[in-house]
Amino acid sequence: MRSSILGFVVGAALLLGAIPEASADSGKSSVPDIVILKNGGMLRGTIVEKDPEGSVTILLPSGKSRTVDMGEVTYAGAESARPKADEDEDEDEAPARGGRDGKTKPFITVKAGEAALKLESNEPNATYHVRTGSAYVIGTRGSAVGQSFTEICTAPCEASLPVGTHYLALSKQGGVPVLSPDPVRLDGPSRVVGSYTSNAGTRMAGLGVLVGGILVGGAVMMVPIFTREPGESFSAAPIVIGSILVLGGSLAGTLLMFRSDDVKFEITPLQEARGGPAAPHATMAALPTRGLTTGAGLRVSF
Repeated sequence: MRSSILGFVVGAALLLGAIPEASADSGKSSVPDIVILKNGGMLRGTIVEKDPEGSVTILLPSGKSRTVDMGEVTYAGAESARPKADEDEDEDEAPARGGRDGKTKPFITVKAGEAALKLESNEPNATYHVRTGSAYVIGTRGSAVGQSFTEICTAPCEASLPVGTHYLALSKQGGVPVLSPDPVRLDGPSRVVGSYTSNAGTRMAGLGVLVGGILVGGAVMMVPIFTREPGESFSAAPIVIGSILVLGGSLAGTLLMFRSDDVKFEITPLQEARGGPAAPHATMAALPTRGLTTGAGLRVSF
């Protein structure tokens, strides 16, 4: 008797366990079709009517039918034949949407003609740069300005820039680019002659003025201490004169020490060459691919 009851219980358990699997299998088989909408929605069921030029009607598992215009449908058919995810297609197509050549389009595009340039300099092996960016930081006690440059070429050379106004700079034998305070206007083919004036001598003179002012002023201030006779009244004049020499020498020397080099450019328009192959140019678009370096300058004011 017990064995019969035990067998019944085991059989019932196996039957109950098989019911969900059968329901799942039947559920899957009952909804063999899907309709994917362009807005991201999806309908599962059995397609009962489909007109590629009209609409599609799908019978949902709830027993209700839904008719959708084919203009709003991305895919309608068997789920087993469902196409790959749209994300894969978007990733493949993304580079092609960036530009005509499949490259990513830059954030800023300059729409201007090309100005062919002949770059020269009075300083041997001077390198031309063009300012390509700047950043400003404002604080409670002052402001700082950072500027970035892109190297063009080392004079004498030929290059090209977009027609318009540019800020050019020169660097001496791999030094820091010195920016011209005046912008350069390029309206077409031009000859650019850069003049680089080094103020290294002025800076050295400033150092001498600074050190000399401190030494001489300090010596003048010490005169009454070492030369005063016993009982003689103390004179404040040397102290005042020495202080003026120290302060004046320090101020003048500091100003001279921070004197930067001077750069200016002379622009002469040129007639476009007629006939013959064009000489190679170092265009702005080609600068990154040619491996030319960039530089940066920093100016702080208080």
